[in-house]
Amino acid sequence: MTKKIVGCFLLLFLVFSFGSAAVAEEAEKPTCDFTLTFYSQYIWRGFELSKDSLVIFPSITVSYKGFGFNVWGDFDTDYEGANTGGNGTEWWETDWVLTYSNTLNVGFTDLNWTVGWIYYDVDGGEDEELFVILGLDTFLSPELSVWNGIEYGDDSWYFNFALSHSWDLPVCWPKAENKWSLDVGGWVSYYYIENGDLNGSDYEEWHDGTIWAGVNVPINDWCTITPSINYTFPLCDDSEDFLEAASFDGNDSDFFYGGVTLSVSF
Repeated sequence: MTKKIVGCFLLLFLVFSFGSAAVAEEAEKPTCDFTLTFYSQYIWRGFELSKDSLVIFPSITVSYKGFGFNVWGDFDTDYEGANTGGNGTEWWETDWVLTYSNTLNVGFTDLNWTVGWIYYDVDGGEDEELFVILGLDTFLSPELSVWNGIEYGDDSWYFNFALSHSWDLPVCWPKAENKWSLDVGGWVSYYYIENGDLNGSDYEEWHDGTIWAGVNVPINDWCTITPSINYTFPLCDDSEDFLEAASFDGNDSDFFYGGVTLSVSF
């Protein structure tokens, strides 16, 4: 609860500071991005965190001069966990994220990099991670992210390598300058969790993979709707056993899911 209060004060401070800075320096203004996602399932790092219900993910990000503050939530419309007695609506998770991003020219292209901290406030527990994201502004947009858990006593490292590509589509709304686009991508991950496997020893495996596709539909210059589909699967036998054991039924390790996202930027 204390971290939630601190997060709220941080958000108010950033908004007030950004507003004051914008008055003094009109050439560079803060930005605010809001997204509202409706998905058929909540899958995180291959783990099944919802089942047979609509999940809603609201998110708001305030950014200025490379610094960003984000609040992300998960609302499950028919949660099957113990807190609701088996079924019922549940605000299950709130994440608070601080980041700094910048770009470095490496000769043949630009290297986009982000460092950050995330606090997970989840029913049944909480966690914190430090992370680094490195991405090249080149063909297939290769991106490597590294996440280190720092809240619990047991150490954890999550390595994710992703590729993606976007194609413009010859369609646009009358009031939108930008064309529609087809985005596709995927990733693989390697996961280390101290004392984390099913037998109580270290878990250290190629963990989960995901392939995805989405169509960006600009409604106007500041609003976009994106329907998307995803398929997530384990990368080895040990990760399959791990993901199955963590699933609601105890026998699911690969998941096909999708939904739609409304994005508003100003």
